[in-house]
Amino acid sequence: MGNAASTKKIPTVPTVPLSVTNPNARPHGLKYSRNEIFLIVNEQINLLANSNGEVIDSNLTGKFMVTTKLSGVPTVKISLSLPKKDFYDVHFHQCVYANNLDEHNKTLLFNPPDGKFELLSYSMPTVKKMPILIDSLINKKNNSITYTIILRENNNINNFTINDLEIIIPVPSDSSLIKQTLNLGTVTHQAETSSVVWTIEKLSKKYNSQLDFEMAIPILKNPLIDDYEKKPITVKFNIDFLTNSGLKVNFVKVSDKFDKNYSATSWIKYRLQNGDYFFTPFDI
Repeated sequence: MGNAASTKKIPTVPTVPLSVTNPNARPHGLKYSRNEIFLIVNEQINLLANSNGEVIDSNLTGKFMVTTKLSGVPTVKISLSLPKKDFYDVHFHQCVYANNLDEHNKTLLFNPPDGKFELLSYSMPTVKKMPILIDSLINKKNNSITYTIILRENNNINNFTINDLEIIIPVPSDSSLIKQTLNLGTVTHQAETSSVVWTIEKLSKKYNSQLDFEMAIPILKNPLIDDYEKKPITVKFNIDFLTNSGLKVNFVKVSDKFDKNYSATSWIKYRLQNGDYFFTPFDI
């Protein structure tokens, strides 16, 4: 998960015939009772941070997924708001025959296939605003280990809600959960994966939550009992209506040169979620 050695400029796709750009052309005679196009911008953040929440490495990958239920032979024009950031490894679907993403007005023009496809994918070499930041600390005793996990208050997500948050904490394989204190969510010990999982179904930005728990370890110590110290804390989450890159859809226009009265309804969704989102082993 290293940073790219150099960023690549977003390519411009030359205008060429549909038969060349999209060998899987639309079937003839498609007819829907209601013309619809669904757009989903899905971004994933990859993070490696230390136990104090300081970022060691990060990057972002994004996918622009489209599902069409469109009659006839439509042409779709999408206008994008794309902040001046370092995008690289940009790929377009073969149906895209014109774009000017390097210009002031950023647009895509394409004749879509029927059904679901990936219109655009991209990456960013660094991520500056992390939606989830945690601090962690453990304290070893004779026959137990105490853990403190602090979920920081974070203004990076503004008023958005974090959904299905899971913080997966590695623990010794032979240990058992004997004590826990928390002010939000639930905690479960999953012995089969040697982990304790802190789950919060929904979380707003105004939080500063803490989990304290204690694991008992056997008197006859397993030689592999310290392996958990080498495993990172894993975080899983998703946030609707938000992108980290700032990419937004300004408008979607669907037309058909054979039908002057052609109309279609567009639906747009944004989602930000974890990729490989890790915090390195605890300070001890």
